[in-house]
Amino acid sequence: MTASLSKSQAELPRLVEIASQGEDVVITVGGKPKARLTRANVAPGNGLPPKSPVDLTVRVKELASLRDKYRTGKAGLTVDQILEETRADRP
Repeated sequence: MTASLSKSQAELPRLVEIASQGEDVVITVGGKPKARLTRANVAPGNGLPPKSPVDLTVRVKELASLRDKYRTGKAGLTVDQILEETRADRP
């Protein structure tokens, strides 16, 4: 099915229903195709596509890379060490 932009704005709920039944809806502007409304491929159940499994080794490598990239080169006491020293100085 083909619909102009003005027609598709006015009849969006109907066009979404048509697309959900499997028919593509081509939206035109000035007679030229600009967009296509198609049926969404979703997993059964909650309506969301399934999540791909997370590879933790890849994530750990990405984090290490970010740490190296943004490292300031400064070395010093940790926050815990500073707090411990401050508390030790109190009477």
